[in-house]
Amino acid sequence: VAPPGVAPPGGGQVVLGPGDRRPWWTTGICDCFAQCAPSCLMGFFCPCFQFARIKAHEDIESCPGRNYWGNCCLFFTFNVFAAFSPSTVITFLFFLFGTIGRVWMLASLRLNFRQRKFYEGSQLEDICCAFCCQPCTVSQMARESIQYDSPCECDCRAEFCSP
Repeated sequence: VAPPGVAPPGGGQVVLGPGDRRPWWTTGICDCFAQCAPSCLMGFFCPCFQFARIKAHEDIESCPGRNYWGNCCLFFTFNVFAAFSPSTVITFLFFLFGTIGRVWMLASLRLNFRQRKFYEGSQLEDICCAFCCQPCTVSQMARESIQYDSPCECDCRAEFCSP
């Protein structure tokens, strides 16, 4: 076993320890065309499914995918509430609730994702990315976490439980 930060004998990936940090993401927040299908397309047109898929993929403590539809529905609900035009007090409250909920869910996922992958960054950066460009943030995490078998793998199944 190689020490943290050193490639194992015979080649392979570098093993990072908790104190080691990768300098940055392998793709930038606006590098959607690095993998246009499915990460970019799903990030823009189906962000709820993409969010739930990343969350299920990153959930390694328990059976991944067990809360797939719950995460998908909750993120969708926050997006619907955030789409309200704040013209009255009630619609403003829906808009505020949806925006805060959506940013909180996405920023906390990005923070946990960054910490698990040992990427450098800050909580403020995670919040700004989640607030300013939700589709780009979701797409970036998808490119970093999910290895697609084909460019057209856009299914919404939660089949992440494998021994």
